[in-house]
Amino acid sequence: MSGVPVQSADGMATRVRWIGWVLFAGLMAIMAGSIQALVGFCALFVDDVFVVGSDRLVVPINYTGWGVLHLAIGLVFLLVGYGIITGRAWSRGAGIVLGIVSAVLNMLFITAFPAWSLLVIAFDLLTIYALAVHGRTVIRYVTSGSVEETGRNA
Repeated sequence: MSGVPVQSADGMATRVRWIGWVLFAGLMAIMAGSIQALVGFCALFVDDVFVVGSDRLVVPINYTGWGVLHLAIGLVFLLVGYGIITGRAWSRGAGIVLGIVSAVLNMLFITAFPAWSLLVIAFDLLTIYALAVHGRTVIRYVTSGSVEETGRNA
C-alpha cells in the first residue's frame, strides 16, 4: 500500500494514497504549460513547422494570434502547476478550468500540430482527473498537516 502516512483529526493514523496523483497533476500542468508556450513561440516566430496553413485550421486565425493564445495559456499553466505542487487552494479550481480551456484550445489547433496537441490534451485530462478527484485531500494535507478520515481513501 503506497501513500503518505498522516495524522487524522481524531488522532488515528491514516494513509493518503492520492497525494502522488495530485503532485503528478502539478507536474503535468507544468509540462503542458511548457509545451503550450513552446508551440506559442513556434507559432509566433516559425510558421513553417506546422502541418497546414493557418487558413486550413478549424478556427482560421493566423498563427500569430494562435501563438499569443498558446503562449498566454502556457505561462498561466506553468504558474498553476507551481501552485498545485505547493498546495495553493486557488490552484485546484484554476487547474481544472485551465485544463478544460487548454484541451478545447488544442482540439481546435489539432490540424496544425496533431502530435503535440494530442500530448497536451492527454496531460490536460490527467491534470483534471487528479485535481477533481483528489485535490481537496492534498490541499488539506499541505495547509494543515492532517487529513480527516473519509473511509474512501483509507
